[in-house]
Parts: sequence; structure tokens; C-alpha cells
Amino acid sequence: GSYYALADDPYPADMQAAARAGRLLPIDYTNQNPSYASAAGGGDRTAGDLANWIRALVTGKVFDPDFHQQWLASLRAEDPQVPDGQQ
Repeated sequence: GSYYALADDPYPADMQAAARAGRLLPIDYTNQNPSYASAAGGGDRTAGDLANWIRALVTGKVFDPDFHQQWLASLRAEDPQVPDGQQ
């Protein structure tokens, strides 16, 4: 069944019934800061922010040049026989 985030109790039966019947109204979380319940540092950015971070990471703008080269040299496929991962 479905569970509340960060809790062990399932949704109450009346809430599950309302959801199945299409009567459960959405909750507006527009002004909620999700960083308290997400990854360390609050992974609550946009896809564009993530793309900028990855671009900076792989082009040597995050680590000093020596460590960047060590990092690149250390990357290994989990299974060298399947370098693109399990598909």
C-alpha cells in the first residue's frame, strides 16, 4: 500500500477510498521548502541547475586540475562487459 513520506503508517482507509473515488483534493505545496526532507543540501533545484552542475563537474570547474584528472581516471564501469549498464 501507500505510505506517508518518512513514516511507517499506511494512509488511512478513508483517505485511500477518497483517492480511489477521485474526491481527494490536492494540497498546495507552492511555498513549502522541500530541503528538510530531501538530499543533504536540499536537492530542490531545476533540471537546468542540474545540467549546469554536471557541465561544471565534467569540464574541470569544480575540482583543481590534479584532482579532476584523478577523478576522471578513477571512473570504471560497474561491469566492464556491459559498459552502458544493465538494460
